Amino acid sequence: MPDATPTLPRKIIQAERPWWRLDLADAWAHRELLWLLMWRNVTSRYAQMALGMVWAILEPLALLLTLVLVFGFFVRVDTGNIPYPVFVFAAQIPWLLFAKATMNAVGCLQEHMALVSKVSFPRLLLPFASVFRDLFDSVILVLILIVVGMFYGYFPTWRLIVVPALLLSVTMLAIAIGLWLAGPAVRMRDVRPIMLIILQMGFYFSPILFPPSLVPPRFLPIYTMNPMYWAIEISRWAFLGRPVDLSPSFVMALVVVVIAFVSGLFVYAANERAAVDVQ
Repeated sequence: MPDATPTLPRKIIQAERPWWRLDLADAWAHRELLWLLMWRNVTSRYAQMALGMVWAILEPLALLLTLVLVFGFFVRVDTGNIPYPVFVFAAQIPWLLFAKATMNAVGCLQEHMALVSKVSFPRLLLPFASVFRDLFDSVILVLILIVVGMFYGYFPTWRLIVVPALLLSVTMLAIAIGLWLAGPAVRMRDVRPIMLIILQMGFYFSPILFPPSLVPPRFLPIYTMNPMYWAIEISRWAFLGRPVDLSPSFVMALVVVVIAFVSGLFVYAANERAAVDVQ
């Protein structure tokens, strides 16, 4: 007797576009989902915390206090006529944004694997959504730095108009690294710990705790090719009026960021489809 059980229809979802086709129109069509993911990342971070969003202030201020005590009072790093607290704070804002956003962008696929494996949507949204909360925290720190700067006699000037572009450029660099490493981070869990070590080393190699004048001149051409060097120096120029000389290394650093970002889009498109199969 033939089986009378009806055959249920099945729908197979299969990506047909080649890896080199980014399909940015689809991502733009889902921009409301992007905003939803962005806000979800902000609210979920501080959920079930007694102090809530106050942690966005306490953590960097605690780090600032530690750095000021160690390097400002004990080591007494020479920063010229700029008070050490604002000298470090102006550099700390772009670095914290870069470090935290990079780690979140690298782990965007791994952290959202439950969503990626069950829902069909443009996964290109994930690296951008994952860094929004760090950008949000940076805006809060900018406002605090303005207040602290006025206490030390540094009042807001027209130079602050570059701050939004500065924060967006740092975020773009973090996303670029995330686009390159998000796929490998799913296959190899060592990627994120290694990236964390690199960022910790970069914190001390970058001119955050000391002025670039302490770097030996023979190393400066290579040292200034670091995009975060320029982010830190431009931040001090914007908030503190500290002079910054834009050398050819500045243009080269910008070119590196743009190339890393654009190429990262294609690398991410090639890797994100295989992420679900790894799980």
